Amino acid sequence: MKKVFVVLCCMIISLGFVTLVGCGSGDAPSSDSQYIGKWQAVSAEFKGEAVDINEVLEGEQFIIDLHDDGTATVSEGTADESEATWTETDKSVKVEGDDINMEFADNDGKLSCKILGVKMFFQKVDEESAVPTVFYGEYGYMGDDPVEGAVYEYAATEFPKGYEPDEDTISIPVVDIIDKVENEDGSVDVSGVFEIYNYKIEGDTLMTQSGGSHPGKMHLVKDEEAQVEAYKVESFDAVGDGSQFEPTAKEIFGDNYDKFMEVNSDEEALTALRTETIANYVQATGIEVTKYQDYGWDPVEITK
Repeated sequence: MKKVFVVLCCMIISLGFVTLVGCGSGDAPSSDSQYIGKWQAVSAEFKGEAVDINEVLEGEQFIIDLHDDGTATVSEGTADESEATWTETDKSVKVEGDDINMEFADNDGKLSCKILGVKMFFQKVDEESAVPTVFYGEYGYMGDDPVEGAVYEYAATEFPKGYEPDEDTISIPVVDIIDKVENEDGSVDVSGVFEIYNYKIEGDTLMTQSGGSHPGKMHLVKDEEAQVEAYKVESFDAVGDGSQFEPTAKEIFGDNYDKFMEVNSDEEALTALRTETIANYVQATGIEVTKYQDYGWDPVEITK
């Protein structure tokens, strides 16, 4: 899947951008428009599957710079720049030029653009650095903390492996962080209650196929190879099962053991967090579902 995606993106970038949206006229941007500034591609999807943006762009930056005079600069890498103009429409931005025709939808402060089935997400970045944190919406996290985003990514990609999901499975985590410690060497330890649920879409419903709880502590380090500010989980210490539950939990959580036990047993709070995370995932990916359902239980509405 990734190879197909990369080839498609290369074709799009080399041949110019073509959007499949209606043209419609936009308004000239106001001098205080929230969209003025640099927007960098931070994540991408193809047919609902998240793809590494660094692999797609081969380590290069893809930046749209929207100027306050209605002009725009589209930068692909360090050498390739194209000039364009931009306008505002209803909750969207249009960028047009000789070989550019893109329309971006506003996703709670981030911009997304769909080109030939490829959905790319752009985040506003600092004028000087142009190095944002990664967008982790495809894992159910809508914040901008790269450490927490990496925790969601790990939970969404590693925990499902124990359930042998197929290619149609959608895995969405639940993350309830109990403690986060920044170490002197720049690494970070994050302990908490981590759950994973694996779903399949049936009609407008995410039907739960499998899932479970994986409490423990993640050890994260900075991802030095990333073009953006990012972390990766280097190791994970899991709370044991059965007779090993209490001793391993006390060792991992230490003084936070009582808090862990409280969080781990609060089903109502974890369910609310699960529903919120699913809503974030739905918003970020655009899948057409309105509720989720566990086997034998009533469906739960998703509030976007």
